[in-house]
Amino acid sequence: MESQHSSLTRITICQATQPREGKKAFSDMTCKLGSPQATRRTTSKKCDDFVMDIEEDNKWRKPNGLFDLLRNNTMEFCCSTSLHGLRYIGENHRHASERIFWLISFLISTAVVAHFIFKIWIRWNTSPVLVSFADVPTPVWNIPFPAITICPQVKVKNTSFSVSSTLLKDNKTDEEREKLLYSRLVCDIEDFESNGNDTVDNRAIKFIEEVAPEIDEVMFECYWRGILESCSDIFTSVLTDNGLCYTFNILSSTELFNNGTIQREDKHLDHGETSNWSLEGGFPDNKANEAFPRRALDAGAYSGLTIFIYMENENINPLCSFSIHGVKALLHNPTDFPNVVNQYFRVPLDRDVVIGIKPNVMSTSAELRSYPPERRQCFFTTERHLLHFSIYTQENCDSECYTNYTLKNCGCVAYYMPRDKNTPICGPGKNQCMKEVLENYASDDEGLSKCNCMPACAEITYDVENSHAKFSWLDTLNAFDKIRGSNQTTTAKEKIARAAFYYKERQYVTSRRGELYGPADFLASCGGLLGLYLGFSILSLVEIVYFFTVRLCYKFQSSEKKHPAP
Repeated sequence: MESQHSSLTRITICQATQPREGKKAFSDMTCKLGSPQATRRTTSKKCDDFVMDIEEDNKWRKPNGLFDLLRNNTMEFCCSTSLHGLRYIGENHRHASERIFWLISFLISTAVVAHFIFKIWIRWNTSPVLVSFADVPTPVWNIPFPAITICPQVKVKNTSFSVSSTLLKDNKTDEEREKLLYSRLVCDIEDFESNGNDTVDNRAIKFIEEVAPEIDEVMFECYWRGILESCSDIFTSVLTDNGLCYTFNILSSTELFNNGTIQREDKHLDHGETSNWSLEGGFPDNKANEAFPRRALDAGAYSGLTIFIYMENENINPLCSFSIHGVKALLHNPTDFPNVVNQYFRVPLDRDVVIGIKPNVMSTSAELRSYPPERRQCFFTTERHLLHFSIYTQENCDSECYTNYTLKNCGCVAYYMPRDKNTPICGPGKNQCMKEVLENYASDDEGLSKCNCMPACAEITYDVENSHAKFSWLDTLNAFDKIRGSNQTTTAKEKIARAAFYYKERQYVTSRRGELYGPADFLASCGGLLGLYLGFSILSLVEIVYFFTVRLCYKFQSSEKKHPAP
């Protein structure tokens, strides 16, 4: 038999009591529950808000399943939460149309917030990096002077091997045929001699080294920071895509290449200097005279490098040098392997050339290390490892990528490309294949785009501005001879040029990658939108978790205790 009160209807009656001493204002109402189990006091309600709250006795009975328990808990949450609008949905005395209005308003606000948060997330995910300028300029002695690669236009000296004369011969010896074959690796004479082997051995490289001009046949005076230096002491040889060249201020082969790479073991780039500088760490101390790579201490020609270039007329071969007299010059990072063919500028003979240098330095803040490289669009040196190069730079990555692409399409690599001892060297028979590789490399999906050669997070590039004037050195020499009383006129057997490399300004402005939109900025923007539209805060999240975990479990346990299973 059901208990007597189980069928009763509980009626909430709000009784207004008149204040004493004849005051007309109403006091707070006292609401009594018509149930014998409990009495509830309701405050802060005026008599104008008189409410007849009729609830069935099912509140005092065990809820009819989990659904009722969840419904009651949700309604209580709506009445108690700090989120805007939900309390109007949870109040029992609200009309259905009012609840629908507030529900729609809440959903619209939620949708607007979600839209704006999604846009903020897209911005944070795709553009987290801001490139800005440093607040103060940096002196030039904090960075190394650029590496300078000089490539003579003469690849094969006439005094060593005359390409033109040999081509004119009808009956060539086997040795001459072999030398012509090797000459085609550095001289474009395909119109005259088109046959050749697909691969060559190290004898071809030895021939290129023997017939190329020596360092003292290219430069005869070098001044570093105003002090006369032996050119052979500060320049080292290197095999490039432009034949045998000479480089100043580049890292040694043992620091530039990995073990197993042929270039690490040969005599080129073996100058004996050890670097105490890194792209990300810079120089460890202020000992400028002992540091390597070398660095300038000031701007101006006196603090830079000045070289006198010359070439004997008898060594100039128009067929191999295309009647262009002079040298090609390339300025690059000391950690970059020189790529001359696409980035050089000319220093013509019988000219005085001045080259003003402006460094461009990019650094990256430590906060961006936690970002994946694809988002910050750069690699730290410890993140990307190359097969042949020990130091990651974008130029080294491009060189290795181009090497791999050539090997894949031609089955061999050019004589100057980094390789191991088992990789074949392309001969003249593969010249056409390598030309096609050069044309297709940048546009082919398997080429440059697949290599993912993003910039290094710390990098240095150098912009140059050059000007030149006629270098009338012979007229000056004859004028001195006349002053000394000589009546003879000197005739030149060589051509001479002077090139001065120096920083244009004493200081430069560093660029820096930093966080445009970090996690704290993202959280602050989202919190502002949630607070503006919904009144949401961290405690609101705690409130939601509390009501639908702790509070729900407590209600369920209380219900079980009051109404145990029969």
